[in-house]
Amino acid sequence: MNADPRAGSRDRIRQVLGLALLGATVGTLFDWEHVVHGAIAYTRPVPLGIAWWTPLLYSGAALAIGLSHPMADRWLERLEVRPRTPLRLAIAMICFLGIWYATGALPLSSAIVAALLMPLSLGVWWAFDATRAGLAMAITTALAGVGVEATLVGLGVFRHRSPDVFGVAWWLPSIYIAGSVAVGNVGRVLAPRRDRVMGS
Repeated sequence: MNADPRAGSRDRIRQVLGLALLGATVGTLFDWEHVVHGAIAYTRPVPLGIAWWTPLLYSGAALAIGLSHPMADRWLERLEVRPRTPLRLAIAMICFLGIWYATGALPLSSAIVAALLMPLSLGVWWAFDATRAGLAMAITTALAGVGVEATLVGLGVFRHRSPDVFGVAWWLPSIYIAGSVAVGNVGRVLAPRRDRVMGS
């Protein structure tokens, strides 16, 4: 338990700002990559082909993942079985971003891309989490992410090149499963010390 409540508040602010900045920058960059490769298109794009609200969307996504995962750990009293060293955090993030990039860049059908990348996403979970609770969080994140994107497609603000199911591509869950692990671990590392489960 942190004896200084001000230190806990500073840690929380650092966690929130760090996650929001991660989403606004990295998320927007890789969303733009999807636009460049034609995987998605916005109805009313601003310069670079993305919407003005794209950074806000990805800030919200990073905050939702990075704040919810440490909270779920506490509720489940989950112990960490994979150490979170800076190197492992970086490798998990690189794997996640590689999967995200490949979903837009691979010149294959969305079904084939999904078949290739889903095992890799599950491999990210296995390498950097490997718990049933972590898998449940990853699946929940994928369902929520697909739901949000399907809603946006339904509202007509953007579209997927391959609207396979609910207006989105088959490969979309792969991004969210890997992102749940990578961004969730960043949120855990940035969390105030009092909010971390034993072994974090």
